[in-house]
Amino acid sequence: MIDAPRRRRRAEAAEYLRLQWEMQVSSATLANYAVNGIGPIYCLIGKYAFYDDPDLDSWAQSRITAPRRKASDAKTGRAA
Repeated sequence: MIDAPRRRRRAEAAEYLRLQWEMQVSSATLANYAVNGIGPIYCLIGKYAFYDDPDLDSWAQSRITAPRRKASDAKTGRAA
């Protein structure tokens, strides 16, 4: 039997991101991101969006910046 990744509906995906990654993203924000194509990859089953854990993890990691010592490092791209 193939182990399928855990699929989560939007509210559960938002909760997963909060607990696993400490990201404050609501289900409404995930819906908005889906409309604009800037959120995690999802699939539709019927009329519901489902997110796989590996896709949530990949998206969360892509939003984490490199360590920095001061705010101006963000503008120059310098790391610590």
